[in-house]
Amino acid sequence: MGLITVVLIELGLITCASIYNPVFAAYRLNAIDPTRRARVLSAWSIGTSLSIAAITVLGGVLAELTTARTAIGLAGVLLLATPLLLPRRFSTPPAAENEPVDLAKGSV
Repeated sequence: MGLITVVLIELGLITCASIYNPVFAAYRLNAIDPTRRARVLSAWSIGTSLSIAAITVLGGVLAELTTARTAIGLAGVLLLATPLLLPRRFSTPPAAENEPVDLAKGSV
Protein backbone atom coordinates (compact mmCIF):
# COMPACT_ATOMS: atom_id res chain seq x y z
CA MET A 1 0.00 0.00 0.00
CA GLY A 2 2.89 2.39 0.77
CA LEU A 3 4.46 2.02 -2.66
CA ILE A 4 1.13 2.68 -4.37
CA THR A 5 0.69 5.82 -2.26
CA VAL A 6 4.15 7.08 -3.23
CA VAL A 7 3.55 6.35 -6.91
CA LEU A 8 0.19 8.14 -6.88
CA ILE A 9 1.59 11.18 -5.06
CA GLU A 10 4.51 11.43 -7.47
CA LEU A 11 2.14 11.06 -10.42
CA GLY A 12 0.02 13.90 -9.04
CA LEU A 13 3.05 16.13 -8.48
CA ILE A 14 4.42 15.47 -11.96
CA THR A 15 1.02 16.09 -13.52
CA CYS A 16 0.55 19.37 -11.66
CA ALA A 17 4.06 20.53 -12.53
CA SER A 18 3.60 19.63 -16.19
CA ILE A 19 0.43 21.74 -16.32
CA TYR A 20 1.69 24.64 -14.20
CA ASN A 21 5.05 25.26 -15.88
CA PRO A 22 3.83 25.95 -19.45
CA VAL A 23 0.86 27.99 -18.24
CA PHE A 24 3.05 30.15 -16.02
CA ALA A 25 5.68 30.51 -18.75
CA ALA A 26 3.00 31.72 -21.17
CA TYR A 27 1.75 34.19 -18.57
CA ARG A 28 5.27 35.54 -18.01
CA LEU A 29 5.89 35.84 -21.75
CA ASN A 30 2.69 37.82 -22.20
CA ALA A 31 3.89 40.26 -19.55
CA ILE A 32 7.14 40.93 -21.45
CA ASP A 33 7.65 43.42 -24.24
CA PRO A 34 7.45 41.43 -27.52
CA THR A 35 10.76 42.88 -28.73
CA ARG A 36 12.58 41.28 -25.78
CA ARG A 37 11.05 37.80 -25.77
CA ALA A 38 13.98 36.11 -27.53
CA ARG A 39 16.41 37.55 -24.98
CA VAL A 40 14.23 36.49 -22.08
CA LEU A 41 13.79 32.96 -23.42
CA SER A 42 17.55 32.65 -23.93
CA ALA A 43 18.21 33.93 -20.41
CA TRP A 44 15.68 31.49 -18.92
CA SER A 45 17.21 28.58 -20.82
CA ILE A 46 20.78 29.42 -19.83
CA GLY A 47 19.84 30.23 -16.24
CA THR A 48 17.87 27.03 -15.81
CA SER A 49 20.64 24.85 -17.25
CA LEU A 50 23.34 26.50 -15.16
CA SER A 51 21.33 26.35 -11.95
CA ILE A 52 20.51 22.64 -12.43
CA ALA A 53 24.18 21.88 -13.06
CA ALA A 54 25.37 23.93 -10.08
CA ILE A 55 22.84 22.43 -7.66
CA THR A 56 23.70 18.92 -8.86
CA VAL A 57 27.40 19.55 -8.25
CA LEU A 58 26.70 21.07 -4.82
CA GLY A 59 24.56 18.08 -3.90
CA GLY A 60 27.30 15.69 -4.96
CA VAL A 61 29.94 17.60 -3.00
CA LEU A 62 27.71 17.65 0.07
CA ALA A 63 27.05 13.92 -0.26
CA GLU A 64 30.77 13.29 -0.56
CA LEU A 65 31.55 15.37 2.53
CA THR A 66 28.74 13.87 4.62
CA THR A 67 26.49 11.00 3.59
CA ALA A 68 23.96 10.65 0.81
CA ARG A 69 21.14 10.54 3.35
CA THR A 70 22.27 13.82 4.92
CA ALA A 71 22.58 15.50 1.52
CA ILE A 72 19.10 14.37 0.50
CA GLY A 73 17.66 15.49 3.83
CA LEU A 74 19.27 18.92 3.57
CA ALA A 75 18.03 19.27 0.00
CA GLY A 76 14.50 18.48 1.20
CA VAL A 77 14.71 21.06 3.97
CA LEU A 78 16.01 23.67 1.54
CA LEU A 79 13.19 22.91 -0.89
CA LEU A 80 10.66 23.35 1.89
CA ALA A 81 12.24 26.70 2.74
CA THR A 82 12.05 28.10 -0.82
CA PRO A 83 8.63 29.75 -0.31
CA LEU A 84 10.36 32.09 2.13
CA LEU A 85 12.31 33.49 -0.83
CA LEU A 86 9.15 34.64 -2.60
CA PRO A 87 8.52 38.39 -2.60
CA ARG A 88 6.04 39.58 -0.03
CA ARG A 89 3.67 42.50 -0.14
CA PHE A 90 3.14 44.17 3.20
CA SER A 91 1.19 47.12 1.87
CA THR A 92 -2.07 48.10 3.47
CA PRO A 93 -4.67 50.23 1.79
CA PRO A 94 -4.60 53.91 2.73
CA ALA A 95 -7.02 54.98 5.46
CA ALA A 96 -8.85 57.32 3.07
CA GLU A 97 -10.00 54.38 0.96
CA ASN A 98 -11.54 52.69 3.98
CA GLU A 99 -13.55 55.70 5.11
CA PRO A 100 -17.19 55.97 4.06
CA VAL A 101 -17.87 58.42 1.26
CA ASP A 102 -20.55 61.07 1.70
CA LEU A 103 -22.23 61.25 -1.70
CA ALA A 104 -23.92 64.55 -0.84
CA LYS A 105 -20.54 66.31 -0.54
CA GLY A 106 -18.98 64.64 -3.54
CA SER A 107 -15.55 63.14 -3.73
CA VAL A 108 -12.46 64.96 -2.53
